[in-house]
Amino acid sequence: MRTVGKTVLMLCAAAMLLSVTVFDPSEITSKILVRFVGTAPQRVEEEQEVVADTQLQSLLRSIREDRVREKLGRFASMGSRVVGYPGCEEAYEFVRGCFEEIGLEDIATETFDVTVPVDKGAQLTFLDSAPRTPDHSPLTTPLYGLWPNGVRTPSLPTEGIEGDLVYGG
Repeated sequence: MRTVGKTVLMLCAAAMLLSVTVFDPSEITSKILVRFVGTAPQRVEEEQEVVADTQLQSLLRSIREDRVREKLGRFASMGSRVVGYPGCEEAYEFVRGCFEEIGLEDIATETFDVTVPVDKGAQLTFLDSAPRTPDHSPLTTPLYGLWPNGVRTPSLPTEGIEGDLVYGG
């Protein structure tokens, strides 16, 4: 009995393999569907593909590198676009405007509450033997916190920290 089961299994596997390697799978599918279901799958008309291809070609021709650079530059200039930061709302308005510009209608917005850490800003002030600004005040540069590890956000004491800055690059 085991031999019969193995033989039937091997014959089924061989038939399946032959149906996709030697014979045309669409012909086999059509014949099986017509015989058992009474209908065959409808073929896609070639004309629809040509129209879609023409539309795609037209769309591709309308894309210009200078416009892509301008849009990406504008988007990148918004600063952080993370929820809770001013750049998030600005990015939303920008993308919505782009959608309207290309003629999209019925643009829906769904809002929901989310908890995110907000970086209120920090700066590094170079005190000793450092370059100075034109008015001779200490040079400063902004610092940005890393995304938090779990629930602990990056922080510094209110009074700040002092130490030597070592250039490692």
